[in-house]
Amino acid sequence: MILPIPMALLWAVEASRLERVPLEWPELQRLFKREVGTYYPTSRHTTTRNPRSSAYGLAQFIGKGPIGSLTGTWKSVGIRKTSDPVMQIRGIYRYCKRRYGSVAKALSFHRRRGFY
Repeated sequence: MILPIPMALLWAVEASRLERVPLEWPELQRLFKREVGTYYPTSRHTTTRNPRSSAYGLAQFIGKGPIGSLTGTWKSVGIRKTSDPVMQIRGIYRYCKRRYGSVAKALSFHRRRGFY
């Protein structure tokens, strides 16, 4: 039996290729679980909003304003606020690389502190 490949894995493969970074799939899965509550996010999770803040998308980046705006965490990674999952994951890779060195190190920080 052939199992279907999760869309999130395909998005992550494309994002890692575009960012020229290693695919950190197990770590991304765990980060998704902590941020949006699922190991295999779907396109509906790319528009997930935190009702208590301006956090948005797979990474729950902070940024007030409509789609296409460039504020907060979105601005820090050079990506406009978007519902495009590949761009969101590219942002995750950029943020994690700049702040922690890798997604694995960001996840380790998240485990200790409850945020990344």
